[in-house]
Amino acid sequence: MERYLPENQFINTLIYYAKRRGVKFSHSRTPLWYYRPDTRTIYLWKEDLRSQPLEFLITALAHEIGHVVDFDLNPDKARVIACLGVDEVPEEVEINAFLIGFKIIRDLKIPFSVSHYVQWISEPLKKRVISFLVNPI
Repeated sequence: MERYLPENQFINTLIYYAKRRGVKFSHSRTPLWYYRPDTRTIYLWKEDLRSQPLEFLITALAHEIGHVVDFDLNPDKARVIACLGVDEVPEEVEINAFLIGFKIIRDLKIPFSVSHYVQWISEPLKKRVISFLVNPI
C-alpha cells in the first residue's frame, strides 16, 4: 500500500518509523484513515493519496502512527477501542494521537510547523490540539 504514497523523504521517514515498529499498511474500504492495533495495520484511503497535498498526507500518517505509539504504551486503551466503531472513539484518544504524531514529526526532524500540522484537523479538536502544542503541560 505504501507504494501509493508519493515518493518523498518525509513520507519515507514516517513509513520507516512505523515499519520498525512492526506496522503494516493497507487500503481502507471506507473514506478514512485508521489504525487497527489487533493487526498492527494502518489503513489509508487511496483517493487521498492521489488528491490531497503532501502536508495533509504527512499529518494523517503522523496521526495514525501516533495511535500506534499510544496503544503500544497503553494496551488497555487499545483493547477498549477495539470494541468501538470509528465514530465512537473518544476525542481524547484522537487528540493524544495528534499530539504524539507531532512529537514524532519533531523527533524525526521533519520541518513541519504547528500551523501546517493543525490546518488539517477539524474543529473542535483543532483548538484543543493547538492549545496543547502551544502550551504543553
